[in-house]
Amino acid sequence: GFIVKKNLYIESGGIPVIKGNDFKAGEDFILADMIREIQPDGNFSANLQIKHFVPEKFKDFYYNRYIRGYGTTQVNFYYYNSRIISLFTKTLVKNILKIIYIISTFLPLISLKQKLIYDTNSNSLLKLFLVYCIEQVAIIHGEVASLFKIIILKLSNKISNPEYLT
Repeated sequence: GFIVKKNLYIESGGIPVIKGNDFKAGEDFILADMIREIQPDGNFSANLQIKHFVPEKFKDFYYNRYIRGYGTTQVNFYYYNSRIISLFTKTLVKNILKIIYIISTFLPLISLKQKLIYDTNSNSLLKLFLVYCIEQVAIIHGEVASLFKIIILKLSNKISNPEYLT
């Protein structure tokens, strides 16, 4: 997170909004990127505190990670102007590699758990990895859902360029 002066916010163009495919996440990244173009050397304040939290309910945790993935695809398409084919290829390859990584890491951990069933520390490591897997599945779900939403909008000629709220 960050705080920005009003005049710098207005000069940057503000937060991007897309009609028909609202940003789920990433609009703050785009705003920060546009501000860096205007004033590349920002200020740091050690006194500034922005609270982040991990949602307590599974549904909230999953949705939080899902919108992160959803926003990643949107930023690539609307801000970095990725073409549909390259966006599709990048999303597909990245997520296939991510799934292979999770599977190749998860299977050895399962067999390790069988050998260390009485060691409570190994169980906590496995639980942590399970949370990581759930997080990655939610992100993949968001990226793929966003990709297909963009493809459907593109095929139906309903893609609009971002407008900026100032």
